[in-house]
Amino acid sequence: MTSLTAFLGPASLWGLGLLITSRFSSFHPTARLGMAYGIGAVWIMLVIGVMGLVGLPISTPGVFLAVLALAMVVWVVRLRVGVPGQPFLGWTERGRRKGAATRWVGLGMVGALGLLVATIIAALTLFRMWIRPITGWDVWADYSIKAKIIYGTETIPRFLFEYVGTPNYPLGGPLQQVWAALVAGSWNETAIKLIAWGYFPSLCLVAYGTLRRQFASSVALLGALFVGALPLVVQHSQEPYINLPLAYFVLGQSVALTHYVRGRSRQGLLAAALFGVGAVLTRMEGTFFVITNVILLTYLKAPAKDRLVYLGPAAVVWGVWAVVRPRWGVDETVLISNLSTISSSADRVWPVAAALGQALFMSGNWMIVWPLFIVVFLMRFRSTFDAENIFSSWPVVIYLCVLAWLFVTQEGMFSFLAGDAMLHRLILHVAPLAALWVAFFICAGLSERLAFRAVREKSSDT
Repeated sequence: MTSLTAFLGPASLWGLGLLITSRFSSFHPTARLGMAYGIGAVWIMLVIGVMGLVGLPISTPGVFLAVLALAMVVWVVRLRVGVPGQPFLGWTERGRRKGAATRWVGLGMVGALGLLVATIIAALTLFRMWIRPITGWDVWADYSIKAKIIYGTETIPRFLFEYVGTPNYPLGGPLQQVWAALVAGSWNETAIKLIAWGYFPSLCLVAYGTLRRQFASSVALLGALFVGALPLVVQHSQEPYINLPLAYFVLGQSVALTHYVRGRSRQGLLAAALFGVGAVLTRMEGTFFVITNVILLTYLKAPAKDRLVYLGPAAVVWGVWAVVRPRWGVDETVLISNLSTISSSADRVWPVAAALGQALFMSGNWMIVWPLFIVVFLMRFRSTFDAENIFSSWPVVIYLCVLAWLFVTQEGMFSFLAGDAMLHRLILHVAPLAALWVAFFICAGLSERLAFRAVREKSSDT
């Protein structure tokens, strides 16, 4: 029974998220399934966070009742507003569901092999997440110990942010672990890890569904493998860090905003807003990506009300956190004190450039993603400002430039170059997005070659 309850946490996030994403008919069904996990996580983070903020006990009955009440509200609003949608699995115009055999045949040999590889990777990462204890110090000190304190005290106590871990980290990760424990019925070390594993298949599903809207299933599957099989992505899927969840929310925002600017889809805008909230609740860097995307929306001359729809929820969450930090014991001057350490030491430029170049181009963590990204960015530079590419390319470039600047100017960050673990974790935040953008061009090339081959074979037969 314990083994089964450990899976209820991830399953519940998908279920809650599908209440919303099942109506996003303009997205591919697979992308909707992948997006549901993050939206369900946002749902849980907000509910438990608000309960702790107003002083309600974070207990199993209270949290379940609040989640159920909110689910009923969402359901009623959906019925009254009448958001256009379609059944999740997809139906033909005659109302008949597409046969499974047809979908399997459509994959082809290459696609079937890719699906087998993807299944093996997912199964192995799940197995390793299941059997391995939490080994990372910062995973335990910054996230899991906070979750255990919240679960045990049924509150968000003040001392949690004075003596435990990194006090100014958002509470998204710990709150999700609290939810996993509540669903499991006890503090379950396996359950709180599996809640983090769910981001790995979800990221791959979003990547596949995004590519599938333009390419054949076998080609899209290979592209999704290019994104999900990055070595550091696979490694982080086996340990409950919050770097991979942030990478998921960053990628989801870009996919949703691209979907929006292509056809002014309100569904894309809503999804982007929810993913923006998830990014802000996950790590401090999440706010950076929301601000960057607002700037890009302004460049594309998106209506002011649409920019507000995207920015508003994330801004409210960040504002509430900024206000309650002093009450919860977090020094509100922490950001100012960090900025005060900025210096203009020019002798750090070369060490930072060398470390960043080594990390991007000489490390096995990223395979060949970054060399390909640079090549595509330079060759397609003018098109990177188009709506189809801007949210997949420029957030990556801006983030890496700001990252390099911070390593040069901040004493604390520069000291971490002695070991490159922190640098690679920070790069992970944009690596899947960069890989997805490169995968678009790889898939386009493969599709052209397959189409040319089909035409040539047809002409030779005649």
